[in-house]
Amino acid sequence: MDPLFTDAAEKLLANLCTLEAVRQVELTHDAAAMWTALDDSGFTQTWVAEAAGGADLSWHDSFGLLLAAGRHALPLPLGPTMYVRSLLAPSDLAQMRGCATLATQLVQTPQGGVVAHAVPFAHVAAWVAMNVNGKAWLLPTSSALPEGPLVHGSLRSRLCWAAWPIDAISLGDAKPLREVGAVLWAAMMAGAMTAVLERTLAYANERAQFGKSIGKFQAIQQQLSQMAEHVHAVHMAAEMAFAHGAPVTADPLAALAKARASAAVSLVAATAHGVHGAMGTTAEYPLHRWTRRLHEWRMDFGSEAFWQRQLGGELMQASSASVLDFMLQRLSVEALAMASA
Repeated sequence: MDPLFTDAAEKLLANLCTLEAVRQVELTHDAAAMWTALDDSGFTQTWVAEAAGGADLSWHDSFGLLLAAGRHALPLPLGPTMYVRSLLAPSDLAQMRGCATLATQLVQTPQGGVVAHAVPFAHVAAWVAMNVNGKAWLLPTSSALPEGPLVHGSLRSRLCWAAWPIDAISLGDAKPLREVGAVLWAAMMAGAMTAVLERTLAYANERAQFGKSIGKFQAIQQQLSQMAEHVHAVHMAAEMAFAHGAPVTADPLAALAKARASAAVSLVAATAHGVHGAMGTTAEYPLHRWTRRLHEWRMDFGSEAFWQRQLGGELMQASSASVLDFMLQRLSVEALAMASA
């Protein structure tokens, strides 16, 4: 993880993602000004080749950028845009104006259209990357009919294309979009959970009861310590997936990262709101902008149950002598790097 790159991202996103700015995007679905500032910064070209005007950074070096996106509750699909742009040829980059998101829950209609369910960031994305009939495509949201959301502040929606759009852009063969989404979301969730933990620790030290801060009570300290354990475990799992490089199909570290992140959501969010009490549920207090997203992101690209089932199935089919051997052979960055070399 490049500290200079991460520091620059932190400063930019801290200025862009104020509580009021994020609230306005959620209410109006208008993120044009925020997107322009983000795109002009060059961060959206992080994984684009240098010959095409990008930074050509590795996934490992850019982990801090996705961490910062979650930490500041960025209401734009930065990670998916970075990934999609890295797939496009230089000639196609000019055609793709705006940000892109990923969709993995698809249904093709008899009329030749496509219905994409539960598309994250659908209300602010200009494009949606999806796999259709063994090929990867980029479809414009301008020709889709959005339906939803039913949740306050959510940018997720179902998108319906009545017919195949003529301005769809080919991305070549099918891509591991579910695994890519799992890794990107795990990093954002790690960032969001870090923000929740920091906010909760600060509140526990500031809020006084019976003549002392509530953070000095043993019961609160126990809850905070459990919360911290989960947050740091999610951070480690996500960073391992990024250190492994771009995800591939049936990637065990992608499965591990998303399973660990999704599994931690309920405890982290519940503890944060429990410590804050009624204050944490008010619109004026910022806690909800992370906890709402965490509950939504938990399900995107597969919940903990989905990925745990994937890992469990692989374990049962493995020739490893023990669970520990399986972990060392399939769930370590070093072993996977040697296997792919």
